[in-house]
Amino acid sequence: MSSEVTKTQELIRHLKNPTTKLRPFKREGLDKVVFFSAGFLAVVFVVWGFVSPDRLGAVAGTLLTGVMDNFGWLFVIAATIFAIVVALKKFGRVPLGKDDETPQFKTSSWIAMMFATGMGIGLVFSAVGEPLFF
Repeated sequence: MSSEVTKTQELIRHLKNPTTKLRPFKREGLDKVVFFSAGFLAVVFVVWGFVSPDRLGAVAGTLLTGVMDNFGWLFVIAATIFAIVVALKKFGRVPLGKDDETPQFKTSSWIAMMFATGMGIGLVFSAVGEPLFF
């Protein structure tokens, strides 16, 4: 009991004094409630898929259709806001690479590569998918 109190007091001290960035607060060990609850739900879902795949497919399809019909707009807005926030906050300026290393490509080159990647993925999947669909 005293070790739990000590850990709680340490967490409270850490939250009150956020300048302790040299030694961030870390929880130790496994949260058994979260781990076993998630594991149980995953196993139940897999067993349901083996026992009654048609029923699981019907329920999943109904749920997906309901969510997309009623909340598809929310997904698009949330993803857009998330992308804008990440780009405008300091997270959008985190360099990918070693410290004090200059970027290998300019921003315009990165945009061109991302566009080419998206087009390539679309062409690869569409080149196989569309003829099979028709």
